[in-house]
Amino acid sequence: MIKLFKDEIKKLRLELGLSQVEMAKKIGVGVSTWEFWEMGRSPRPTVLEPLIISKLKDMIKQQNKFRSGFMLLDEVSDKDISFNRKEAFVLAKASIIFQIEYYKNNPDAPIIIYEIDDLKERLEIININKFKEKNTLADIAEVIDNLKVVII
Repeated sequence: MIKLFKDEIKKLRLELGLSQVEMAKKIGVGVSTWEFWEMGRSPRPTVLEPLIISKLKDMIKQQNKFRSGFMLLDEVSDKDISFNRKEAFVLAKASIIFQIEYYKNNPDAPIIIYEIDDLKERLEIININKFKEKNTLADIAEVIDNLKVVII
């Protein structure tokens, strides 16, 4: 069954993490026009529906292209979630591995925090004892950040 235009554009907008106002500005229509499209209450450009949906899907692809492991952590860092020592350790390792793979698969992406070699070193030296009994995402990011190789 084909999704209704109003349902599809709302789903895609939410996937992009944009408000109706932000979405309307991004695609160049009035806010009330976008709101009415989502409610299915306004005449819509039926001929342009596939183009609008295609444009939104392209925006999602572009957005996902530049999501890194650390950006994913940052996106949920304001959530009130805590992890035990083992969970935090696994999450930190997974974030570092994801970041390494992200850089390998996106060579044109800007290096946001660490170079690949630095990430590989951090992956080798991270251990479960670096974490507290209860850890927030901010704590996990801090542990990753503080994993510095000191040469004496």
